[in-house]
Amino acid sequence: MNEPHNVYSYKTRRQNNCDIAFELACFISAITCYGFTLAVPSIKLPWLLQLLSVIFSTAGIYAVTRYTLPSFVYTLREKDSDGSDSDVAPYDFEVNRIQGKKSTLIASLSMKNAVYFARWERGQRGGQKKSTHNKKKRRKKGAPTVPDEYKKTPRYAFYNTMRPNILYTAVFNTDEGYVRIDFEPDENFALLFSKLLPSEATVELPE
Repeated sequence: MNEPHNVYSYKTRRQNNCDIAFELACFISAITCYGFTLAVPSIKLPWLLQLLSVIFSTAGIYAVTRYTLPSFVYTLREKDSDGSDSDVAPYDFEVNRIQGKKSTLIASLSMKNAVYFARWERGQRGGQKKSTHNKKKRRKKGAPTVPDEYKKTPRYAFYNTMRPNILYTAVFNTDEGYVRIDFEPDENFALLFSKLLPSEATVELPE
């Protein structure tokens, strides 16, 4: 009887409530715009306010379905050895999208094909001095970027925090070419992820 394989999972938790604030702003703006057309029948260009109401409503609904309702589960799953000379244990990185009771596998990638892994922070932390060291660090903060050779690769955002403070980026070399994954694990999962990377992969993590 085969021994059970090692499986390590992490379910995302929103880092902030930006999505809630954005959705409230959108729906309040939509109601306000439409309410003006009803309260002031003589208002000029009522169709413009009605159009804005539709746009705000659509943006709010999109934010709810993209950020608030779903979550993601990241899994590192050990698999049978394929007999290759890889210097890493045979693990797959899987991503499941969870909404309600429904779980959908949306990505499954072999860790031996990972070529790049980095951690990114958004903005300058409060209380930090503007030293030369921090100025250099600031260049790596903000929206995640990747080396030039990966910039045109397909990007998949597997996280449910709007404007996350901390984000990880991984690039895999697949049969169809490079694929970039942006996700938000905790530090323990990210550390394990980094230990399962091939020795030739580029890793940019804080010391």
